[in-house]
Amino acid sequence: MDFNVGGKDSRELTFSRALKPNEIKAETKNFSTIEGYVYIISKVMPPHEDDPPLNCVKVGYSSVTTKEKFEKSYTRLLSFRTSLISFKVHRIYLFTASEFDQGKKEPSGLNANNAELLLHRLIDAKFKPTQVRLQFTNGVKTEWWNVKEKQMEKFLEFCDKKIQLDTRIPPIYGTRFTRNKSYPIKFPNRTMGVGIYVDEKGVPKAKQNYRKTNNKFAKNERVRRTTLAVMKAIKAEKQIKGAERRELEKTVKFWEGVFLAKKFTDKKMHPEDKGLWGGRKIVDSVWRQKGEQIYIGYAPDIRKAAKTGGDSSKQEQIDNASGYLTVHEALAQFPALKRKYKASYNHFAEKNSFQEDADYTESFG
Repeated sequence: MDFNVGGKDSRELTFSRALKPNEIKAETKNFSTIEGYVYIISKVMPPHEDDPPLNCVKVGYSSVTTKEKFEKSYTRLLSFRTSLISFKVHRIYLFTASEFDQGKKEPSGLNANNAELLLHRLIDAKFKPTQVRLQFTNGVKTEWWNVKEKQMEKFLEFCDKKIQLDTRIPPIYGTRFTRNKSYPIKFPNRTMGVGIYVDEKGVPKAKQNYRKTNNKFAKNERVRRTTLAVMKAIKAEKQIKGAERRELEKTVKFWEGVFLAKKFTDKKMHPEDKGLWGGRKIVDSVWRQKGEQIYIGYAPDIRKAAKTGGDSSKQEQIDNASGYLTVHEALAQFPALKRKYKASYNHFAEKNSFQEDADYTESFG
């Protein structure tokens, strides 16, 4: 359904019922225990300028305070409306407050947030859709998936099942939206038990003995299996990312071989550097700061001191003209090296939020 809240029309009432369905009014103490929701939205649009349009899908979450007015309950969706003009809403899953998130002045929607993060991983593992990075006109970047429109029904059914059966704390209510109507989602019951086996349809199997429990945080076998798979995936990702990071960042010895004795002209000198020796520098050291990163040290090239105004006998002048650069800043001084080690340059630049054309010596005002 198109998200177009603003007037007292049937769509506003439809979304209002999705956040505050009468079926759970008593159970949630007049909706006071609802703290967050997970949503699924989509829009056919080009991910970047001049790209062909794709069916871009986002799974996100938002906290909700029931004391707020109707419009404020949709803060997250309304923010997308500002950026996207219009989009389709496919699902809203409601979650109650987390037992582990009490006592905070502002609810964070922890159960909804945890469910969203889990759903992201399960979607990646199952559908492996391309993650499309978009940047809106307001400069905000976000993450979307490219899901073919013919796969949307299968995709949404998958999300319905996983968010109910594989989350630690399932949603209390769900709403699915068609083109112009909404329907409650009939979730399968989740039996509270420890040691039971739950099939893909959510039916507990009695192939083995199990003990019943009143502990609502108890994990059944399916949830434990999903949690274990996610933990293994996270560990594998960390190992891969660690290996990739080490390959990109390399070692002090490696960068010593690249930079030592290399000369460059510093065009963006720090305030204490008076530009003596014509701003000419020579790399004289490479080191790694514990807990930080690799640095490239430089000193003034004083061989032509007589011609450039610097006095090599004055240690203060030398110290003021000396300094250090991070790896990407050093590579930016040598275009050929920057091209050769482009992957490392991009890695360090992203890690440090570096923009090559920015003036990092400019004083703060």
